[in-house]
Amino acid sequence: MSLSADSSPATSNTNPLKVAILKRVSTDPQTTGGGLDAQARIVDESLDEIDREIVIVDKINEEGVSGTKFPRSSLLEILEMAREGELDAVAVKDVSRIGRLAAPTFGFVWLLNYWFNIDLIVEDGRYNIQRKTDLIQIFFRTLNAELKNRFRTSYVHESQLEEFRQGKFHVTGRHVRFGYKKITDDEKETGQKGRIKEGDELTIHKKEAEVIRALLSVLADIGPVRNAFARARERVGERFDQERLPDADVNLKYLLRNPIYKGRPTWEIDATAEGSKSATMEREDLRIVDDSTFEEVQDILDVRDRRYTRAATDEEDYPDRLTVQQIASLVGLSRLVAFDDVVRIHCPDCGAEMNDNGRWRATSDLKPSNIDEITDDPILKRYSCPNDECERSEKRFPNELEAYMLFDSAVSLEELTER
Repeated sequence: MSLSADSSPATSNTNPLKVAILKRVSTDPQTTGGGLDAQARIVDESLDEIDREIVIVDKINEEGVSGTKFPRSSLLEILEMAREGELDAVAVKDVSRIGRLAAPTFGFVWLLNYWFNIDLIVEDGRYNIQRKTDLIQIFFRTLNAELKNRFRTSYVHESQLEEFRQGKFHVTGRHVRFGYKKITDDEKETGQKGRIKEGDELTIHKKEAEVIRALLSVLADIGPVRNAFARARERVGERFDQERLPDADVNLKYLLRNPIYKGRPTWEIDATAEGSKSATMEREDLRIVDDSTFEEVQDILDVRDRRYTRAATDEEDYPDRLTVQQIASLVGLSRLVAFDDVVRIHCPDCGAEMNDNGRWRATSDLKPSNIDEITDDPILKRYSCPNDECERSEKRFPNELEAYMLFDSAVSLEELTER
């Protein structure tokens, strides 16, 4: 149990504990059974263990909401209640219900705990980062929530990409591209557009394919001038009825970048945590244009991008975004984030990714002289190497020296978080 499990530092036990309950599921099927219902049961059990009158101020249910989405209306609602002095604690099944991105999740808990003295109640206790042992616990739990999300997302992405390689367009969740039509399994109708569903097949739409060939040919002739797309639309429109051209709101650059037109449908997943992954089909039956014309147009589009498109830097895109490293430094945990990908621990001998092997108890032999109370609860992680031949098959994270340095910090949490 956390050191803060008995009472909030600034709240009398004689007053009712004002609590907001937050439950979140990322998919609609989770709203019952193992989802919201299970969370409600766990939260109720956690609140029953608190020896104090409980007043439920608000119950917030988020259905079909990803934990990677920040900010969310639910979190803003909780912060508003915090500012109004309406809360003493927020109850969730676990930290991942607040979020699955480590930096903003930890930042939100930090705001609640430090600035408003609002505790976080989870399945195994009650936490407030104004105590350093709680600080470490919450920090690692937010990292663990992101790690689990990365592994789960990576597995799902790999599965979807493999299905795409096997010819299943429906996994992309996309609509039929200009130049094609779908044939449905049930009605065998052709010429259909709309979202591609399981069992649907694609085939070339002959009239639209003529327009695609014309657009690529004309663009290759016009070259990388500023008004290339407007001129291409105008010239192709003189050859065909305007109704046969892509809608005016269709971005021709993105349309003509699609390798499906050379018989190589490609799907790219841009995953923030793990970079881009892609899969490609070999579908000669979907080819509309020859390779040389397609590549010539891609070169023209590249030149136009360099001339006329100024890509925003990361700082311009996200001027106020804090990294896990910055937050760790802010609250005095920078020693735990000594490398970029903190949640992927590698063996110091063979380099293999190590397996989670339970928790490590911060025992008294590591207790610095200037700390009177350190919880005996497990607070740090232990990892094991999958390769039995390694001389050092186990690693503690952080190791004993790193943990001692952390606990022995001469800088108080108040000084680290001072405005």
